[in-house]
Amino acid sequence: MIGGLPPFDINGLRVAGLAGGVIALICCVWFLNLFNFMDGIDGIAGAEAAFVSFTSAGLLAVAGAGTAFTAPWLLLGAASLGFLAWNWAPAKIFMGDAGSGFTGFVIALLLVHSMQVPAFPPWTALILTAPFVSDATLTLLRRGLRGERWYSAHRSHAYQWLARRWRSHARVTLLVIALDLAVVLPAAIVSMRRPDRAAALAALVLALFLVALVTFSWLGAEMLLAVVLAAVVSALLSYVLLRGPREELAGTIQDRVQRRLEAGGAKTSAGSRRRAEDDAVEDAAADAALARQDEAARREAAREGSAEEGQPGAQQ
Repeated sequence: MIGGLPPFDINGLRVAGLAGGVIALICCVWFLNLFNFMDGIDGIAGAEAAFVSFTSAGLLAVAGAGTAFTAPWLLLGAASLGFLAWNWAPAKIFMGDAGSGFTGFVIALLLVHSMQVPAFPPWTALILTAPFVSDATLTLLRRGLRGERWYSAHRSHAYQWLARRWRSHARVTLLVIALDLAVVLPAAIVSMRRPDRAAALAALVLALFLVALVTFSWLGAEMLLAVVLAAVVSALLSYVLLRGPREELAGTIQDRVQRRLEAGGAKTSAGSRRRAEDDAVEDAAADAALARQDEAARREAAREGSAEEGQPGAQQ
């Protein structure tokens, strides 16, 4: 019903077919346990589920996906907000193992389902879940290296350490929400607008979160690093989003100017260079317009495909 993991590249290596299915299965099982691990203080799991749900729905809607993709996210987000109202510190109700495991598994399934939309690459899914993935994975690895039983109950996650240090569940949950809005959200948007750099961006975000977690746990400089982390990521995202296309366009124009001058012969005057530059700019603008038309056509095709999928009898 949700389809398998779509083909994607890792540093030039094509992942598709059975390998993609195995990766999707591993991710679903890991997310089931991951949300259970991260549901250790009031509000944090519900807040993260609501953020991932509404952000995914918004990104898919902008990409032109139909209600078959956005509606499940909106339903999960609404349920998460309703639960969060009662789970905020001091909590009156709790997810428990069954609730957190179910939530993580549903999020994993919906992420795999969302990847069927071409504009929603696997790297965007990884960015959206970076805070939970980084903390749970790093803590599991550290416990394994220390010879501890990873499956036994413990309080060694970075968010748990921070809650004890601050003596507040609400402050830690608010910090996670702030990092989601300041770091994860813009990174996810950029990964969809610049799919050619999505993998590198996902690696960058994960690396920064891992550095932050190590600093939280070992150095205690939590607030300073949170501010520095947000500032660094914002600067890098701005560079990728704003400078990248301009540099590519400038390089394209210069190449075209050079080719026109070479085609015109060895004699080059200032007037001929200006004419070549004007022609190159016009050609680049025309190519950019065609690229925008192709993108609009691709989104329209994705929207029509989503609508057909949502019709009764479209799937067996």
